Amino acid sequence: MINIEMFIEGSMPILLHRATEEDLTGKTRVNAAQEQDDPRTICDGHIYRMPNSKQIALPGAAFARLAREAGGNHKVKGSRKSLKYLVPAAIVIMDDLCPFFLRDRKTPIVDFEVDARPVTIPATKGKVMRYRARLNEWVARVNIRLNEGLISEIQARDLFREGGQQIGVGDFRPEKGGPFGIWSIVSWLNTSEIKQTPARARNGARAEA
Repeated sequence: MINIEMFIEGSMPILLHRATEEDLTGKTRVNAAQEQDDPRTICDGHIYRMPNSKQIALPGAAFARLAREAGGNHKVKGSRKSLKYLVPAAIVIMDDLCPFFLRDRKTPIVDFEVDARPVTIPATKGKVMRYRARLNEWVARVNIRLNEGLISEIQARDLFREGGQQIGVGDFRPEKGGPFGIWSIVSWLNTSEIKQTPARARNGARAEA
């Protein structure tokens, strides 16, 4: 097992829309009351934020799914099966929520723009206006645990690289026929190989004693 810290930077804006309990139960399909709400209030109720913080985030499951779907385009060596079946066991996203930063990778993103565009409701085929949080500039940090016995580090990086360009994350991404949520890897650090400092080595020796 090795640990990877990956930073990704959006090359396109990202649209965020968390499914609430009301959305899943269909209670918002009435729309009349919600349409009278302030669009920014609607968006703020449909985004993830880090615990005890205002920093906007995205579920780690979104990146796990992206890697799995990207694996469908690659075959396991010596088998007819695709890597899609190995990814869930080989690539584990360690964060429940992955935080968003500005391009300096230090400044937390706490605010958003409001994106308004019509969407089609599958059940009724009717159109309604949907308001979603939009980040025009964004960087996300993703911590990964990789089982190299199943997928090599090079393969894993290729899956994320391809997924960032072809699948994307967030709403109305390329996988869903849209242009949003496309990104590139700007940092890939194997934290398992971080050089031992003298103090860390001494602490390790004391712990063994």
